[in-house]
Amino acid sequence: MSPPGRATSPPWNISVDFFKALFPLPDQVKLVGHEPIHAKVGDDVILPCRLMPPYDVNHLIIEWRFKDRIIHVHRGGSKDDETSDPEYKGRTSLFHDEFEKGDISLKLTNVTKEDEGNYICFVPKLESNKLAFSKQKGMLKLFFLFVTGPHPGVIGVFDFVLPVAVVLTMLIIINYVVHRQKAERNKSFSL
Repeated sequence: MSPPGRATSPPWNISVDFFKALFPLPDQVKLVGHEPIHAKVGDDVILPCRLMPPYDVNHLIIEWRFKDRIIHVHRGGSKDDETSDPEYKGRTSLFHDEFEKGDISLKLTNVTKEDEGNYICFVPKLESNKLAFSKQKGMLKLFFLFVTGPHPGVIGVFDFVLPVAVVLTMLIIINYVVHRQKAERNKSFSL
C-alpha cells in the first residue's frame, strides 16, 4: 500500500520509460540547432544540427535547404551525398562518421556574401508537429547565417605594397635632398 495522497505507478511504467530512454522512437527525437551563426567571406562554417536524444540517421534522408532550394542531400544507406545546386557544388559536406550520434551538421566552405540567409536542416522521416513554422511532415530546424566582408587581418597586395612604396620613395627623395644640401654647403665652405 502507498501512503495516503501518494499514487504509485505500476512497475511496468518504469520499464517502459527505461526502454524509451534506451531506444528512442523517431517521433520522440527532436532536432537541436544553434542560434544565428556569424561568418566572414572566405570562412568555413559548420551549421550545427543534431538529433536529441542521439538517433542513428545512417538510414534516413537528410536535406539541407537554402532559399527554397535543396543544397545538400544524404539518401539513407548511401555513402555519397548529392549537391545539385551549382553554387554549392564542392562546398558542402556532412560528417558521416557522426551519423550514429545523430549529428547531421553541415559544413559550408569558402562562404560568400550570397550565402547569407536562412538554412533549413530537414529529416523527412522523423515526424513532429511541435515545430510551428513547419507545414511539412518531418522535422526541420531553421538557422540564420550572417556573412560580413573579408577577414580584417587579410591584407591585399596593393593594400600593403602601395603604402610601403610611397614611404620608401619619400625616404629616398628626402635622403637625396639632404645629401645634396650638405654637398652644396661643403662646396660653399671650401671656396
